[in-house]
Amino acid sequence: MTTAATQEQMFHAAGRRVAEVNDTFLELVKDGLTREELARNIERRPSLWARYQHWLPHLPSSVAIHDKPLAAAGLTSYRYKGRYGWMMIGATDHADALREAQRGTDDKVDVENLQVWGGSQYVPVGVTA
Repeated sequence: MTTAATQEQMFHAAGRRVAEVNDTFLELVKDGLTREELARNIERRPSLWARYQHWLPHLPSSVAIHDKPLAAAGLTSYRYKGRYGWMMIGATDHADALREAQRGTDDKVDVENLQVWGGSQYVPVGVTA
């Protein structure tokens, strides 16, 4: 008597393996998998991880919200260090950013606390507006 699996048995076994992989992925999500970690995994081993790329916009980012550019299209991203933390600003130029910062606080604003998105991080403005 032969113990070779039938085609139907192999089909169901393959389905169970896929379900186990998906369950493992969901456990990773539950344990705090970040967008950056998944993107790195997709890059390293696309044959396994690419099936989960649609999860990227739904996973949390490991980058703090105040460390990302947030301005709408056509505006430059600025942030101003106020009394209670960073104010995120979309503005056309440094002077516009300072005006927007003043709208968000009763304190006097100054250019020393203003930073502009430099392509990969925020950098001090460094010039008077």
